[in-house]
Amino acid sequence: ISQTNNPAGAYYTYTFTSPQFPDYLKFSIWSDGYYMTSNQGTQKVFVFERDKMLNGDPSARAVYSSFTPPNGGGFFVPLPADADGNTGLPPVGTPCPVFSFSDNAWGTGISDAIQIYNVAVNWQPTTPTASISFATAVPTSAFDASYSSSWDDVPQPGTTQKLDGIGGVLNYRAQWRKWPTYNSVVLTWGVKVSATKRSVMWCELRQDQSNIWSMYQQSIFSPDSYNRWVGSIAMDDMGNIGLCYAVSGSSVKYPSLAYTGRMAND
Repeated sequence: ISQTNNPAGAYYTYTFTSPQFPDYLKFSIWSDGYYMTSNQGTQKVFVFERDKMLNGDPSARAVYSSFTPPNGGGFFVPLPADADGNTGLPPVGTPCPVFSFSDNAWGTGISDAIQIYNVAVNWQPTTPTASISFATAVPTSAFDASYSSSWDDVPQPGTTQKLDGIGGVLNYRAQWRKWPTYNSVVLTWGVKVSATKRSVMWCELRQDQSNIWSMYQQSIFSPDSYNRWVGSIAMDDMGNIGLCYAVSGSSVKYPSLAYTGRMAND
């Protein structure tokens, strides 16, 4: 944890132990802790004691809670909400939402949707506790989240070797923002749009003052014949959305970074 506002300055460092190997770590900031998810045999959300870590306190603790969101097997990492924006962190005591998607191809009774869970933490003096509970599933438009089991999804010029499409997961990060009458989160993930093409799906969810989540806008961004994957999405203080991603084609288009945007009044 940086001790100053200079990233080249001094840091406090901490070591915590996970009961399983935490692959593909994803972190977020919330009012009551630093949250972490990862690809593990049993899905867990870790929370680290932010207040103490900011002060360099060596007694800073960590706690985790396990849960079983629907997934397609294999590579899978939910994302904790990452509080952002000029309105600051959520009020202390606000549960941290955790997001993942579900695909109707995963089995009977599973729909194309964003799954939302809430994590509550109590940093009591003796033994801290964390609990996670299912909040809701917000339906999305239809998508296909399948990917190659050999991680060969995206073609590139000059070789038959394909690139890993990073399927099965929401792409970092789940940017959460507080607005005067609602909260929002923007999400993006990789989808298959044809037998030879992948692209990125994105959405904006909103949570009203009764804590009800709903879909505000969504789309699959696929404007041409190129493959797009590993997106990252964020919203600015005016409500405009930026979406960055990797792009590649089987010929001419070498793997590159690109971006698009959507204005608040579009």
